[in-house]
Amino acid sequence: MRSLVDHANSVASDDSCAQVQLGLSVSRARKEELGNVDTADCQPNLPQDSLEPCVTTPSQSPQNPDFSTFTPPFEVCSPDYPAATMASSTDAGQNSDVRIEVISQPEDFTQVTEVVRDAFGHQARDGVYLSMNPGWDTPEGVARGAGRMAQRFNTVNRNNKGEPNVVFLKATVPDPESAGQRRIVGMAIWAQQSAVEGHGDQPPKDLIKELGLESIFPGNEAEQRYAAACMGSLHKRREEVIAEKATAAEPAVFVLDMCGVDPKFQGKGIAKKLVQWGLDEAQRRGGLELLLEASSMGRHVYAKLGFKQEGPEIEYDVEEQFAHRDRPSNIFMRTGNGQ
Repeated sequence: MRSLVDHANSVASDDSCAQVQLGLSVSRARKEELGNVDTADCQPNLPQDSLEPCVTTPSQSPQNPDFSTFTPPFEVCSPDYPAATMASSTDAGQNSDVRIEVISQPEDFTQVTEVVRDAFGHQARDGVYLSMNPGWDTPEGVARGAGRMAQRFNTVNRNNKGEPNVVFLKATVPDPESAGQRRIVGMAIWAQQSAVEGHGDQPPKDLIKELGLESIFPGNEAEQRYAAACMGSLHKRREEVIAEKATAAEPAVFVLDMCGVDPKFQGKGIAKKLVQWGLDEAQRRGGLELLLEASSMGRHVYAKLGFKQEGPEIEYDVEEQFAHRDRPSNIFMRTGNGQ
């Protein structure tokens, strides 16, 4: 996860949240069999100790998704969330009608991807995001990004308590351009991860395969290696912590895998609400520790919410031919051994 890099040092807000796994990774348990999995595998009221992936079958590739064929996994495969996750915000001095909701339909991912595009691309000019998302500022690029998110959404696994290992959030406000409609202006992806089976998704072992880099950079092994190296470096300490917790009484962590706010709606506390949802959910799941990687602009927000920096700036271990490329400043932050 990476945090949004401030495009102007004079700008400061509580909406600097924009971290990334780029919406690319899918569950390890899913492997490469999505096209052969029948929707009958995704049933309500599965045994709580079941670790079978909750998947449905898309009729088209993520590069050109037909969202009408996707079945929202949270409708049948996830526990009910507290009503508070759907409530409007009434914080004084903030937007009085910001809603933080769990995404339940893949159609939302087009607007979600546009938020990510505007935050990482147009505002931050994030070097890793730009390199990993060819055509990011085109309709085709948005469609590909939305398709990758929809694929990940549609392949969510559950832990041994029946909870989804990945939760997609959206922040909405009344659409100023369409009366009676709401507009997505913020997003976050929270992931429960663990090295112990049944306690969360395990960190990927083959990033090129897990992130779908061969399809993003077909025939370009150098770019595939660069993208994998960036993400591997970014998540190195995260994965070390996950491994260290394997023998703990609670071997899971709750990770802010991706977060972003539309630049036009920053300064309204939206990022804080997206992060607070994760803090509350981690507590509901038994007091899990929370981890994230934070940009120079985002880290002050997380510090206010109880995250503490661990270690120095993250270093990107990339090949010499890519050393000249811009990469954002990030640090690793965590809440401690539990909340």
